[in-house]
Amino acid sequence: MSDKAVWMWNYGDYELFHNIKLHSRRQEFGMDFPPFFPIAGITPLAIFSAKVNVPEDDFITVKLNGKGRIGVDYKFYSPSDKIPVPKGERHIEITVINEKGLPAAYVCGKYVKSGKAFGCSQFRGDYKPVGCVPEYRSPSANVEKFPFKYRKVYPVREEETDGGTLYDFNEESFGLIVLEGLESSAAVYYGESREEALSCGDAILSESVKAAKKTILRARAFRYIFVKGAKPVSLYAKLEYLPDKSIGEFRSDEALAEKVFKVSKHTFALCSREFYLDGIKRDRWVWAGDAYQSYIINRYLNRDDEIVKRTIIALLGKPPYTAHINTINDYSAYLIMMTADYYENTTDADFIKAIYPRVKALYLFIKERLDENGFVVQRPGDWIFIDWADLDKEGPHSFEQILLYKVCVSMRKLAATAGDADGFIQSEAALKEKIYQKFYDKKLGGFIDGYVSGKRQISRQQNVMAVLTGFTTEKENALILEKVLKNPAVPPIKTPYFKFYELCAFCELGEVKVAQDMITEYWGGMLNDGATSFYEEYDPAVTGIEKYAMYGDKFAKSLCHAWGSGPIAMLLKYVAGVRVKDGGKSFTVSPRPGKYKKFTATVPVFGGAVKVIYDNGKITVISNVSGGKLIVSGKTYKINEKSPVTAQFTEE
Repeated sequence: MSDKAVWMWNYGDYELFHNIKLHSRRQEFGMDFPPFFPIAGITPLAIFSAKVNVPEDDFITVKLNGKGRIGVDYKFYSPSDKIPVPKGERHIEITVINEKGLPAAYVCGKYVKSGKAFGCSQFRGDYKPVGCVPEYRSPSANVEKFPFKYRKVYPVREEETDGGTLYDFNEESFGLIVLEGLESSAAVYYGESREEALSCGDAILSESVKAAKKTILRARAFRYIFVKGAKPVSLYAKLEYLPDKSIGEFRSDEALAEKVFKVSKHTFALCSREFYLDGIKRDRWVWAGDAYQSYIINRYLNRDDEIVKRTIIALLGKPPYTAHINTINDYSAYLIMMTADYYENTTDADFIKAIYPRVKALYLFIKERLDENGFVVQRPGDWIFIDWADLDKEGPHSFEQILLYKVCVSMRKLAATAGDADGFIQSEAALKEKIYQKFYDKKLGGFIDGYVSGKRQISRQQNVMAVLTGFTTEKENALILEKVLKNPAVPPIKTPYFKFYELCAFCELGEVKVAQDMITEYWGGMLNDGATSFYEEYDPAVTGIEKYAMYGDKFAKSLCHAWGSGPIAMLLKYVAGVRVKDGGKSFTVSPRPGKYKKFTATVPVFGGAVKVIYDNGKITVISNVSGGKLIVSGKTYKINEKSPVTAQFTEE
């Protein structure tokens, strides 16, 4: 960014500013619906500083988002001036305050340009890197407006019914509805389903509009729009979205699996906005559990590091912490795990060092709330979520402790990256020993929910996570597979959220065909139900209008939820078998086709992509970068740039 001027701000405050705006937009039944978890604010004052060597007399033009002044060797100017910078070593300092918005500055001269050359005061006599992103290179750019793209689309069908007009846009969408030529007042009802749009008073989203030549409504989720009353001359939508950065693709001889992948991509794209959202109708909030899954999916679909970093910063907020992330104990854990995973896949040490003080403060907050055994427990204000499931949550739950173990491992890696001593971190070895003592039941084949109630209830969630975090041994994994995951007496998982983790656990344990059948039955079931995006929760036994109900409202269930996009990662990580190694410096390809006779997959890797073609036992790998290995049927083949590698697959 140093070659061109770019708007700059206090590091992290751009994300926090847009996080505040995002969380102020949710509405339900005509009412604003602010979040019930802490949202961090920004610092209204920014002080930028740079020492520059100017080879000849120059001038700089400075624009501020706020009020302030510019100092050149402590001679001060108004930002509206063309400011002289004489030849030689110069110190430039810019101070900007904004009582309502994001304080930011833009500097442009022949030799002096805003961006990475500047530091930002931390009010301790030191300067840290500034925040900036390339979308704001123009001096007229508005840093308080997120750089979405827009595209006009028209409904594919119109139907006169129930005293109004029903418009069908054919698939789940997000954007601004535009009505032109409305001659008298009308009511606009949004629906993810036809039933919701036509239910009027029970629709989650609606708005009353008055007669006008043109009315543009705020951006919302919809597939159907029902206008009750006067009919506009024209109605269309301006879809609001991020540019498509997807690289990952999957095609198969099983048409349903291919369609599941396509709809998963659509779902994921809709929920990828300023940050990773849970859903686009409800909640339109940033939840760490949902974001962690989105991060995993991103690794195999987009490898878009910027939205990952934005989401981590928004969720971290600022210390001191007085509540868990989203008030949920497990979500604090997921956020730390996500941060460590991000570093392992990118080796982006600059980002880790910039946010490490916040991550450490969050870990210390978790640690100070542990019980006498060093276990996570529910304290006042906490929410032990785990999953939408009937779990035994009396006392410590094993799921939380397994996550805590992973958090300790993650924190050691982050501390080492940041150059910090790790003596403050709980001993994961001692924690692991206590978890086995209190929660492991060999007869039941895995970890029970809790020990306080005496129920000895065993659930899938904690055992799935034990497998995925590497907490358990191969022998213990075999018992979990037999006595928990393949045991119909253990209650099934009903959310796509944890179905994804279960898919991955089956694949880790060599049961790819089982996972493929789950995709066909569970996600395929939603498609057979008419889904154009994947749901927050799905129970095939619930039919009719009742299938849309949740939280006590007829249509509260989100029909477009990011955690429904999990098949993307499962198909590309396990079926195509592509895994990035060594912080993104190398990759391996170990396909496991399972029941598919043919498939073609494309997966992003560092600086490029790898294509895996499987055709009835024959595997061909083509990559536009070197550094990979094809590992198949006990043999290893080197993958070089643009040199196809072919091998024969033998079912193990």
